[in-house]
Amino acid sequence: MRTNELSPEKSIQIISEMVEKSRKDFEKDSGTPLIVWGTVVTLVSVMVWYVLKVTAEPYWNLLWFSIPVIGYPASYFMCRKKQEKRAKNFINSTIGAIWGCFGVVATLLPLIACTLYHEALVYLSSWITIVLGFSSALSGLLLKNYWIAMGGFVVAVAGSMASIAMEEVDLPLLMGGAALITLLIPGIILNGKRK
Repeated sequence: MRTNELSPEKSIQIISEMVEKSRKDFEKDSGTPLIVWGTVVTLVSVMVWYVLKVTAEPYWNLLWFSIPVIGYPASYFMCRKKQEKRAKNFINSTIGAIWGCFGVVATLLPLIACTLYHEALVYLSSWITIVLGFSSALSGLLLKNYWIAMGGFVVAVAGSMASIAMEEVDLPLLMGGAALITLLIPGIILNGKRK
């Protein structure tokens, strides 16, 4: 009886090829969710900035909670067919975990600030911008897409520096710009590469 045992080198080569294939497959299908979330975050950021500038009422910051309310259903409906076709693998599980963690942090920080530390509301845009930048950078590194990774690092570092110099009322624009750089533009580029 003959067994087909693979050498360690051949096993590593097969695993590497499968990881690379899953990376390319994921990159091919990841443009649309980035566009959806980038559009939602950018539009809500501009809307929050505008109403804060016009009214100076801090309660308009509650509009930030419309991001997941709009984003999750929009992402589900726009990406439903692609998600059904895609098999679960290491790359999409890891990137899903990164963005899931981002979503939890980006939702819990404002909830905690609204209920416990009202003074911290001013800094939320800069904190979430930093986390958004790092989430994007990690995703870019996993996808071996160094443009996405660099955009994420630039947003994390430059965004935190810019938040120090910006007027408090203009901080929502920082979030909008970060979403443009880390989500919307990379999504458009990925969809363009696919075509």
